[in-house]
Amino acid sequence: MMDTFRPPAPLKFSIGNVKEKWRKWRQELENYLLATEKDERADKIKIAILLNLLGSEGLEIFNTFKFEPPESQKNYSEVLKKFEEYCSPRQNVVYERYKFFSCVQQEGQAIECYVTQLKTLASTCEFEEQENGLIRDRIVLGIRDSGLKERLLRESGLGLEKAIEIVRAAETSREQLRSMKEETAATVNSVKRNRRQNQPEQSSQDYECKKCGRKHKPRECPAYGKVCTKCNKKNHFAFKCFQNSKNIHEMKVPENELEIYIDSVTEKVQENELNSDSMNKNVEIVSETWYKSVTLNVNDKYFEVDFKLDTGAEVNILPLYVLNIVKVKPKLSETNLSLTAYGNFKLKPEGTIIINCSTSKLKNIPLQFYVVNVKSKPILGLKGCLELKLIERIDAIECSKISKNELIKQYKDVFTGTGEFPDEPYHITLKDNAIPVIHPPRRVPQALQPKLKETLDKLEKEKIVSKVNKPTDWVQSLVIVEKPNGNLRLCLDPRDLNKVIKREHYQIPSADDIISRLEANNISYIYKKFANDWDFNYAFISPHYSPSNGMVERAVGTAKGIMRKAKEDRKDYFVGLMEYRNTPISGLNLSPAQIMFNRRLKTKLPISNKLLNAELFNNIREKLIMRQNIQKFYYDKTAHPLSELKQKENVRILNFKNKTWEPAVIVSKHKLHPRSYFVKDQFGKILRRNRKHIRKSNTPFNIETDPNDEIINTSQSDSEVTLNSQTFNRSDCNVQRRSHRVRKPPSYLSDYVV
Repeated sequence: MMDTFRPPAPLKFSIGNVKEKWRKWRQELENYLLATEKDERADKIKIAILLNLLGSEGLEIFNTFKFEPPESQKNYSEVLKKFEEYCSPRQNVVYERYKFFSCVQQEGQAIECYVTQLKTLASTCEFEEQENGLIRDRIVLGIRDSGLKERLLRESGLGLEKAIEIVRAAETSREQLRSMKEETAATVNSVKRNRRQNQPEQSSQDYECKKCGRKHKPRECPAYGKVCTKCNKKNHFAFKCFQNSKNIHEMKVPENELEIYIDSVTEKVQENELNSDSMNKNVEIVSETWYKSVTLNVNDKYFEVDFKLDTGAEVNILPLYVLNIVKVKPKLSETNLSLTAYGNFKLKPEGTIIINCSTSKLKNIPLQFYVVNVKSKPILGLKGCLELKLIERIDAIECSKISKNELIKQYKDVFTGTGEFPDEPYHITLKDNAIPVIHPPRRVPQALQPKLKETLDKLEKEKIVSKVNKPTDWVQSLVIVEKPNGNLRLCLDPRDLNKVIKREHYQIPSADDIISRLEANNISYIYKKFANDWDFNYAFISPHYSPSNGMVERAVGTAKGIMRKAKEDRKDYFVGLMEYRNTPISGLNLSPAQIMFNRRLKTKLPISNKLLNAELFNNIREKLIMRQNIQKFYYDKTAHPLSELKQKENVRILNFKNKTWEPAVIVSKHKLHPRSYFVKDQFGKILRRNRKHIRKSNTPFNIETDPNDEIINTSQSDSEVTLNSQTFNRSDCNVQRRSHRVRKPPSYLSDYVV
């Protein structure tokens, strides 16, 4: 039998009024324990039942409680007391009384619900003996029926119970009268329907039109001659466009059972705020950005209305008083839909109307409005806001945040120790007319003196500062700043000293300036020295080996071609380079701009606005590596590894100028790059060549290698040869060449002297 009782649902602590929800949930828990005969169980069993029914969120809150003493954690009453303290924060009596005196009866709210709400609010206001009298006053002032309110004011000696009895009787009689009217109307409709069964249908009766959505007589359709904004065809409105229909089966709900949600329509509007020309809003809480002025065309009469943009509403709301003020009486279409306002209150619309709406961007957009007899602001729902383009959808891009601890851990060498300049200590030079300034010492609070002494001793120990115990000409003020972690940051205020310091003024050279001052023979040597001083590895590319840097050379060639053509046409070459950056890369289908900026660049070429939206691209590096691996796979199908060359082995190397193979001898193999060799050519010059540009040769050469040969810069020109610090010129060497055809000039040329 215990299993038949329904336990309370898990309590949501993060939503709604937690105090009120805990009060009701605790009452349900006590009833459940009493019904299941578990209220007499041990405390640890009841605590387990409590935490199980509260759910995971309640268990996490329980784990944060601190019990004093710790044994009280096993006491059921103490656990309930902890949850009571958590859900019942300190109350603000002034604010609670403000809510009580601001409470009024809502549209459609029963008097019993209104009285219960007042009693609930009064329980936290500490009215004590005056509670019943104040609740009575609030009932008289807060009910919506002005006639009933006048009757209550006429009663002498009115008490709370009597006021509730009078209001309840009035509400009951009103409901009974409404029920009698509905029964009478139903009887009349029944007789009327039976009488119409014997009459033939007339062609002049109203019917629901499929082109405008209204009910009218034949040949009186307002959509006749109008152009649809969706298909650009005539004689129908956009929301009744035939292109919107789909060949699917739908489950239809009877019209009288539909409920449509709208936002709050309880804001009161004074009638003197509106006129026939324009309507001004008077809203204090809501921002003005959520109100837009829309021009309405009703019966060929134009007037402006300030609508509240509500993306949570499913329909558009137009109060009836707006049409009355502008003196427009359109014909409303009947509807059986019920509207649900904020607070789950029901509203019965007077009817629907389709109005052409215009804004600064769009003209004559037909929208359907529900006309309600409520003093409220006009509301434009989500569908209306989208059709008038008053709101936009914005795509959000989420980026992973890097914490401070992760940066310190990743670059630990940067944040370790004290940063110092590698050179000698810098000497500050003062101007000749410098006058020393001594600032008076500033007082340090006694609470900071121990920390200040500890910080100064630490800086002196690390040799960042030194103690001065003798007279000095310059004394600067000390500025102490306490960090969030409690440590001190010590700063000087050398504003007077900065005015008399002589400073060095140097121009920072650019890369072009440095390259122009370097000779071709010294670039490699200086770069090697620079790499050794700063301790980093480097590698030379093979300029004549296309698989190593062919893509780079092709990109440079493309950029130069764009710049050359732009110069010939006297155009801005940056426009061409921007188009090149916007061109997709083969195999990736992504342009360099998309890889760097996650979006395409807007250029002079026409492009759709949708393609300019930002989009996050992931795994780009993996795609590049995959593309390279695919290229490598197909290249390795026909390639084979070349044999390793030994020292002093006779070979031939490719001369890139005349495309001939010249004799050479292997000097050594590169230590870092196994495909590179140092070779000595027939002129004694030591060069670095890739294995692809070296061929084995069985022909013996008279080229001697010396173990003391110095490996020189490989970027020197072929006209110079360096070996053992000696320089030769090719023109000075008599190189034996193979025999060639002997050419003898004609004899008649001997008569002329050149």
